[in-house]
Amino acid sequence: MPPDPPAAERRPTMKDVAARAGVSRALVSIVFRDAPGAGEETRRRVLRAAADLGYVRDQSARSLRTGRSYQLGVVFESRDDFHVDLLDAVYRAADDRGYELLLSAATPRRTQDRALETLVGARVLGVVVFGARQAPTLPETARDLPLVLVGHQEDGGADRREDVVRSDEEGGVRAAVQHLVDLGHTRTACLEAVDHRGGLARVRAYRAAVADHGLPARVLPSGFTQLAGATAAQRLLAEPDLPTAVIAANDPCAAGVLATLTSAGVDVPGRVSVVGFDGTRDDAIRAVDLTTVRQDVDVLAAEVVQLLVDRSEGHRGPGRERVVPTRLVVGATTGPAAG
Repeated sequence: MPPDPPAAERRPTMKDVAARAGVSRALVSIVFRDAPGAGEETRRRVLRAAADLGYVRDQSARSLRTGRSYQLGVVFESRDDFHVDLLDAVYRAADDRGYELLLSAATPRRTQDRALETLVGARVLGVVVFGARQAPTLPETARDLPLVLVGHQEDGGADRREDVVRSDEEGGVRAAVQHLVDLGHTRTACLEAVDHRGGLARVRAYRAAVADHGLPARVLPSGFTQLAGATAAQRLLAEPDLPTAVIAANDPCAAGVLATLTSAGVDVPGRVSVVGFDGTRDDAIRAVDLTTVRQDVDVLAAEVVQLLVDRSEGHRGPGRERVVPTRLVVGATTGPAAG
């Protein structure tokens, strides 16, 4: 019998992972199955060894052996920068639990429900929908499929079946308004995607926050792209009374506002302060040191995977909601209001 090829010339095995981690193959199997019997430090050591070796688990063989799917479906919008950041975090969270992701994109000509149908047909264990504008419609044959909505504020009441994971967007907006008020701003504007549930929630929070300080509210319909931010900024520039601060729908929208204002000779933050939302990990946006309300994608992802796994393991009952705190990160685009 010919000798085994060197490890560098073949696909790494569980035996290789065990050798690198200094544990038995049986213990590696326990970790990969997420079964009891391995301490947290051992688990981290095994997963680190697997990552170092580039070990890829054979999920199809695992599914055949256990009679259970280890794929989680994700419906996302391909043009949304924040969804890309969140998707990366969900990949990591799912991998830590021994699951793989199957993706299905919603596009301008492919609806959210159509994207969901594709995943249902692939017999995934559960589905997470990013940025749901409304609760998706599950086929009758999949009415028991675990479903988690991210960023969607459901009004279905106690009989709602879907789980929801969302950021505390209202708290984030209030923190942004308080920051601007502390800097002396009394004339602010809020740019939001008012056709989106999350946008409507932020608008309500903005109106309430400025009202608490006895200040007027100025809301402009906008969107989640740089073009949407640029268009809104052009509208503001056309008005006789430019606000001293703008809270944008998200970071790309804020980038569009910044580019348009600076091109028009408006000093940021000397004359107008700009606040974004999301904490997008885009290098171009980070380069401007944007003040933003950061959503914690790692915690959001961990909650998503946990809820899906809980449902797949037999959890029953009405839909649950997990609200993840946001954090205001002050950068170079906000400063004292002009005198």
